[in-house]
Amino acid sequence: MTKFWPPLIVLAVLQFTHILDFVVLMPLGPQLMREMGLTTSQFGLVVSVYTFSAAIAGLVSAFFLDRFDRKSSLLVSYIGFAVGTLFCGLSSGYFWLLIARGVTGAFGGVCASIVLALVGELVPPDQRGMGMGVVMTSFSLASILGVPVGLHMAQLNGWHMPFVVLGALSLVTSLLIVLVIPSIRGHLSRVKQLTVYDELKAIVVNRTYLRAYLYSAILVFSNFVIIPFLSPFMVGNMGFAEHHLALSYFVGGVATLATTPLFGRVSDRFGKKSVFKWIALLSMVPVLLMTNSGVVPEWMTLVVAALFMVFISGRMVPAMAMITSVPSPAQRGGFMSIHSSLQQLSMAGASYLSGVIVTQTVGGQLLHFNWVGGISVCCMGASVFLVNRLKV
Repeated sequence: MTKFWPPLIVLAVLQFTHILDFVVLMPLGPQLMREMGLTTSQFGLVVSVYTFSAAIAGLVSAFFLDRFDRKSSLLVSYIGFAVGTLFCGLSSGYFWLLIARGVTGAFGGVCASIVLALVGELVPPDQRGMGMGVVMTSFSLASILGVPVGLHMAQLNGWHMPFVVLGALSLVTSLLIVLVIPSIRGHLSRVKQLTVYDELKAIVVNRTYLRAYLYSAILVFSNFVIIPFLSPFMVGNMGFAEHHLALSYFVGGVATLATTPLFGRVSDRFGKKSVFKWIALLSMVPVLLMTNSGVVPEWMTLVVAALFMVFISGRMVPAMAMITSVPSPAQRGGFMSIHSSLQQLSMAGASYLSGVIVTQTVGGQLLHFNWVGGISVCCMGASVFLVNRLKV
């Protein structure tokens, strides 16, 4: 077995728990809004506080992340994420849920940036698309296994239970970091020659890096202007049964599990920029269908939702493979930390903007969701233009 495979699988497991913690909140939206009496803007804040917190933590960690062993940084941030998730499940009201989501986001955002940096450290450039595809299958597995199980727990025991179980599971999973992830310290010799100011300046004002930051932020914005209210829209506007939401995630997850590794291999073979452009253009179709639909048969909703998940997750594979190839190894931790921070800010801004634009009628229907669909498509078009300016 190639030496990077065991750590790569562990990174995929960590990413699975991190992604599940975030995505399980969206399908819980109808239940949370009903049981806690939340407005659309309040629910948007519950989603966005996670990302705002992750963005701030990412900016702070950029000052020192490259000055530590990658393994130690990953372990500390992941344990913090696990504890924060556990506190989410123990929250007794809206205020404490916001605080807990903020703590979870702070540690989870740093953890995610280190995971991606480690893919860049462990996997050779000519196989990085494949490596990123493996790690990003965690999204598919979260959809196939995590979200349906989490929703089932929520239906039986309330919305708290998925977070309690996931937090406890993550604490146990942290042992895999100790046992499998190797120490990576090769970047430390060069970093110690620089002051913190010089190091940060090098990863902030570099034009090549700035183009990568902008490209990634716009790409993520196009996703998260839609995602927070996708489940409420499916239920309120498309006539999809709330108790079938787990099925939609399962079908979409199976589809992405099959296609995500394929997109990784194809991008390694035919060029990451070209593959990204095609996937991004194709992704516009399900976005427009999802955000402009009325009541349709459930099988049609399942098909369109699966296509949405396939292309939205698929375009992130070549995109992230390119992003991890932009920085030098000595600057990869700080670069990915700032990159993650800007992604989180973009996600938070998109979620908040969506919460402001979208309103809910007394009958539960969402209004103006087609507006955010149009914004998403415009951002996708911008990302296709910007990818040509990446130097990888």
